[in-house]
Amino acid sequence: MSEPRYVSPMLDGFSLGQSISDHSGVACFPAMRDDSEKRYIVKKISLPASQVQVEALLLTGVFRDAEAVRVYYEDLAQGVRKEVQTLETLAGQRGFVPYKAHQIEPMEEGVGYDVILLSRYRKTLDRFMERNPMTHLSAVNLGIDMCAALAVCREAGWLYVDLKPQNIHMFEDQEYRIGDLGFMPMDMLAYSSLPERYRSIYTAPEVADAYSTLNTTMDTYALGLILYQVYNAGKLPFETNEERSDWYARLAGSEGMTAPVCADEEMTSIIAKAIASDPADRWQTPAEMGHALISYMQRNGADDIPLVLPEPEPVEEAPAAEETVEEAPVVEETADETTKEAAPVEEIPVETKPDEPVVEEAISEPSEEEIVVEETPVEDAPEEAVVEETPVEDAPEEAVVEETPVEESTEESLVEETVEEAPSGEPAEENVPEENAESISADWIDLMDAFLAEEGEPDSSETDEPSLRELLGDEDEYLSDAGELSDEDVSAETADFLSFAQELIEHEAPTPVTAPEPIDIPIPDPIPLEEDEEETPDLNIPEGEEEEAPQEPAAPAPLEEAPKSGIWKKILGAVAALAVAAGLGFGAWHYYQNYYLQNIDDIDYQGSAREIVVTVYTKMDHSKLNVICTDTYGNATTGTLENGQVTFSDLVPGSQYIITLEPQGFHKLTGSTSVTYSTPAETQIMHLTAVTGQEAGSVILSFGVEGADSEQWTVTWSAEGVETQSMDFTGHTVTISELTVGTAYTFTLTGPQETLLVGENTVTHTASELVQASNVALAGYENGTLSVSWTAPEGVDRWIVRCYDGNGYDQLQEVTGNTASFEGITEGGKYTVEVTAASQTLAARAEITADSNTISGFTATANGSTISLSWAFGGAIPEGGWKIAWSADGGDLQFLTAEENAATFSPAAPGAVYTFTIQPPEGSSFAEASTSVETAAPGTFSANKLDSDTIIVEMFDVPTKSNWGYSSLLRAKEKDSFKAGGSLALLYTVTKPYTFDSAEFETLFVIRDAEGKLVSTTSRTRSWDDMWDNGYCTEQVSNLPAVQGDYTLYIYIENGLLAKLPFSIK
Repeated sequence: MSEPRYVSPMLDGFSLGQSISDHSGVACFPAMRDDSEKRYIVKKISLPASQVQVEALLLTGVFRDAEAVRVYYEDLAQGVRKEVQTLETLAGQRGFVPYKAHQIEPMEEGVGYDVILLSRYRKTLDRFMERNPMTHLSAVNLGIDMCAALAVCREAGWLYVDLKPQNIHMFEDQEYRIGDLGFMPMDMLAYSSLPERYRSIYTAPEVADAYSTLNTTMDTYALGLILYQVYNAGKLPFETNEERSDWYARLAGSEGMTAPVCADEEMTSIIAKAIASDPADRWQTPAEMGHALISYMQRNGADDIPLVLPEPEPVEEAPAAEETVEEAPVVEETADETTKEAAPVEEIPVETKPDEPVVEEAISEPSEEEIVVEETPVEDAPEEAVVEETPVEDAPEEAVVEETPVEESTEESLVEETVEEAPSGEPAEENVPEENAESISADWIDLMDAFLAEEGEPDSSETDEPSLRELLGDEDEYLSDAGELSDEDVSAETADFLSFAQELIEHEAPTPVTAPEPIDIPIPDPIPLEEDEEETPDLNIPEGEEEEAPQEPAAPAPLEEAPKSGIWKKILGAVAALAVAAGLGFGAWHYYQNYYLQNIDDIDYQGSAREIVVTVYTKMDHSKLNVICTDTYGNATTGTLENGQVTFSDLVPGSQYIITLEPQGFHKLTGSTSVTYSTPAETQIMHLTAVTGQEAGSVILSFGVEGADSEQWTVTWSAEGVETQSMDFTGHTVTISELTVGTAYTFTLTGPQETLLVGENTVTHTASELVQASNVALAGYENGTLSVSWTAPEGVDRWIVRCYDGNGYDQLQEVTGNTASFEGITEGGKYTVEVTAASQTLAARAEITADSNTISGFTATANGSTISLSWAFGGAIPEGGWKIAWSADGGDLQFLTAEENAATFSPAAPGAVYTFTIQPPEGSSFAEASTSVETAAPGTFSANKLDSDTIIVEMFDVPTKSNWGYSSLLRAKEKDSFKAGGSLALLYTVTKPYTFDSAEFETLFVIRDAEGKLVSTTSRTRSWDDMWDNGYCTEQVSNLPAVQGDYTLYIYIENGLLAKLPFSIK
């Protein structure tokens, strides 16, 4: 094994190999435990990927110093940790598999952080498909498993956005799980962009760049594309973004989607809906797609037939001349005697000496690797190919196979060789990966070959894999601090779907091939010796000399009777020896029990997140006892007892410690000698803020978390004279509505009962009306400095102003007043400026071009109902013309365009103040210019002997027939309420004679709301003679207001007020 490539306490006891992938700041290393053969993968995410990024951020002025850059990358590293913890939480469900451990370390050189992730080596879907075809059953199981996992992910408040075969891990029983990062909060999709590390060919086509809006069909799209690849024999319909664009262009045309070659019509329709170009046409939820797959399996079933490309039909050839070929018979052999007979083996007798016993070897049952199948050679094969077996004389009828041992190299012992059956007469080929001695050491060639040798086999080691604590040298349970999703956290729809899918995927695996039974070769029992026979040792008698017959032993001489006094002396000596031995034994026992063995009655402790006090109850001398506190990385601290207690401080929250007692001197401890203590996980609340939401009387709370996160939070708010309320929520943001405007509220954040919160968890905010700036515009540009201005509502003087572009420029300022300046601006560059009142979230936004040209001499002149606009500009007229925004008497902002440096506005209402602001269209703004003008006040109508008192004006619904006249209105009922966006009919009736006049005149129809704001202005021009018919006149006013409320219709003839008619829109 090579030396470790990275130093981290988490990787103590591991050896790392050469990097197997390294790009965009993400590197992967194979790893192995020094004390076992278990294999792992270590992923290192470097933030930043290169120190060049740090230099760029400082040179462009995005951050003022290296410390600010460090804080920025620390936040990014914490974001990765948040995703790791999310994966650990979701691992409580079957659809996810977590990392074994993770750690964040500051970079040894430069500014930034490395996130180290440790996981067991497992096979992934992409590696499997490179070497093996998927089956129809496994493909449907893949779809159902992924739908279940994605549905649970959504229920937890996350969208998984990096689904691809590389992130899908394979387990036994055709089970698939997600095993990598790629989580985005569901409630932040509208405000987020997809990180570059999560982009792949499986990303939905509408998410083209960092400015694209995310949507909730990205997960079902990626799953659909994976199923397309599976049912298309491992091939995608496109490999690059350009090919994908062409493919969807053809899809939108008449060609339609090319179906996967191995999918039937119903499966093709499921896949096509998932990968539709329009998100609205896709499966909107994973549960919806999962139900479709389950229904498909119920109707059609699924088998274990491989999904491979169909073989081309053979081309019929003209029959060739028939030849008679005599083939040598080939005898197929197998180790299973029940199926086929073994080929005959020539027997050669072995001579044995009659005086020598036959020594028989016990033949053990051969393993699968040791079974050697000998094939009968084909005719003309070399004689060396025939291996003859030599039976032992007097052996049973079954043949005794004589095996030749094969020397195995160290390298071969680590590689599981796959031997394919070769044609008769040809040697079998071994599938051994190629070596690269230049880039990988010899030891690592063995390890990487072992990695590749397992790619085609399901990983069945997950059921007995070590726990995380065992992995790091401890005995605690795997991921003890990871949360679990209970049944209550999952909706009924998702729970039913998971249960239904589980019943389908828990099918019986295909019946495995039964290994041949071992051949039972009986071994004869050893020849027994006669009772009076003795084994004769080999005396190495020289040849030619005879062995002398053994002589009979002489008879023993009779014993003389000893004197009786000697017997008693011996008895007394034995008793004395026994007494001495008993005394010595009792002394040794007493020493063992009272000095060598020291009993510990009990160990008690009381602890917090950062300290533990240990109390030891024992009669042993405390000065002879050491108390050792060891963390999960093996770091140990030794303390001594004082009054039976010892305190260990500076503990790490959310960690586990083992308290062990060790004696000093020649002693052994009995009783309670160790305890385990887990410090509570500490949760640091960071940056708790409160701002006004998107409606009056609402507030948005947001905060960050360092340390253990919680799946659920509780916010409680109170105010003087207001009842205290609370609500539960998930994530790190919550919106509270219906607060009393002008009231100061105190908001307090709490977690579950077991959560230990530190940091500031209380904030005060006064509920307010919505405040928004208007008319954000370029005030000037000179020498790289951009100045902007805006119109501020009364009473607001603190603003948050942000200026950014698509090339990395992003500056934020807090200013007082209604102007702000930004330095480091590129001339001609396009920038977005956002202006937000302090403690508010509603921003006014404008697209501005940094241009030194300005508009001058902007004037507006009113002449009756017509307003003439003119101005001067030093540069060329912008492409697309000028964009002019206008409003009258505080009404809504409306727009008109001009192709030159002048414009005419008509009709204008009498007695109204009009404001005009010039800016280029399409968001490219020069310095804006504004002007205002007030039209002439209306007079009293009087013409041709008629005035407002002699003309009666009434309102009606517009008759249904097309050619209606005053006679239709005379029979109708007068109305004062009309439909939104509809029309009304007017009837003028004169009450005295009038004179005729052929001159044309203008009639204005002006509508204002209940507050007097101008809503719309329309006009009509005709002569006095054409207007009247037998003393009656009819008009039609269209495009009534679209909003319900009370309005007034003003009718002017030649700037004289004829009538003022109130009406309402229902």
